[in-house]
Amino acid sequence: MFRKSPYAVRKGSYTVREAAEILNANAYTIRKLLRQGRLRGFKLTNHWRIKSEDLERFMRGGQNDTGEHHEGQ
Repeated sequence: MFRKSPYAVRKGSYTVREAAEILNANAYTIRKLLRQGRLRGFKLTNHWRIKSEDLERFMRGGQNDTGEHHEGQ
């Protein structure tokens, strides 16, 4: 479904735009995955962030182990 970008996952967390670039997808798709709980993320000042380990997990398996999303810290 997603082609992996040559960008390595290396930061602590990513914005929707950065995650979209890494996954070679558009930002709308990333937000949809976050809302559906297929990609784990959290909101920081009303903006989605994705932890690097959650992005790596999604890239390996296609979704979270739990299928849940997390908002806030």
